[in-house]
Amino acid sequence: MLKFAVLSAGVLAIGLSAAVEARTIEWSGYTWSVRNSGGAQQGPNANVWSNSTDSVWVDEEGDLHLKIRKVGNTWVAAEIDLTESLSYGTYEWELSTQYDQLADNVVIGLFTYQSPQSVANQTSGSVGNGVADTPHEIDIEMTGDWGSGNLFYTTHDPDVTSPSKNFYQALGGDYTTHRFTWAPDYIQWNSYNGHVTGVANPEYPIVEQRPGSSYGQVAEFYYDGPVIPQDLNEIPIINFWITGNNASTAGPFDGQEQELIIHSFTYTPLPEDIPGDINGDGFVGLDDLDIILNHWNEGTPPSGGSPSIPEPASAMLLGASAWFVISHRSKR
Repeated sequence: MLKFAVLSAGVLAIGLSAAVEARTIEWSGYTWSVRNSGGAQQGPNANVWSNSTDSVWVDEEGDLHLKIRKVGNTWVAAEIDLTESLSYGTYEWELSTQYDQLADNVVIGLFTYQSPQSVANQTSGSVGNGVADTPHEIDIEMTGDWGSGNLFYTTHDPDVTSPSKNFYQALGGDYTTHRFTWAPDYIQWNSYNGHVTGVANPEYPIVEQRPGSSYGQVAEFYYDGPVIPQDLNEIPIINFWITGNNASTAGPFDGQEQELIIHSFTYTPLPEDIPGDINGDGFVGLDDLDIILNHWNEGTPPSGGSPSIPEPASAMLLGASAWFVISHRSKR
């Protein structure tokens, strides 16, 4: 289900003036609004946002470029906001920039967003009550300025501590893929080396490289607590900005312009709930029957009775199915 958002995240969060010139781009099959703060400093931190074609553009290969650059004495950041709201599902970004080589105080943000007050206005939640009833943002972020990690997974409600997990890997190349699956009752984050959008279990996940008990841990985070946004008017956003209260004057730590290249953004809705699809892959097949047979007669029969015995025809069908499963296994 596609839901049209009336305002971009920059408008929702900041309240941009109508006098600021609007610009949109077509990229990865969607229309995006390019954020412009009209020379004013706006959050996150004290960034000035430019919608110039020198800050945001799509090249001949279809790759998106966001650039942090210096205009006169001012450093300007870049952001694009999807012009429509999507829904529960999997959000994936393929990066073509080795983000661990950027200046440490630069942040890449890949996320869904809606202002907490907008969430409160559409639900029974309230901002400022100390309760996790206005979850509004799901993040994947890359930076070297927030401790020893350089890859961060977070979900936000302004009234509680944000559930978060971070990882560090020194990358061996430009290509990485980052995704989260957002459902009504869970969020699952994952990151991989290479461009692997749509691949169920990519071969080369990003792994933790800091010394300690977590060394070698795959970069993933499963969360099923209270800070899970509802499906309302949230929109996907990509931004590229500088940390600090003097971001637009101090600039990146290395004093150099920074460039982010993103190959693609892909959204895949959650599969429909299909009876018999035990493994949740959107198809009822031998793998589902395999699960049933592996757990046959487990548990307690209803009302304390004994397990039912199939009728002859059903037993023959079950036997034939079992034979197919065994045959299927032997060919793996």
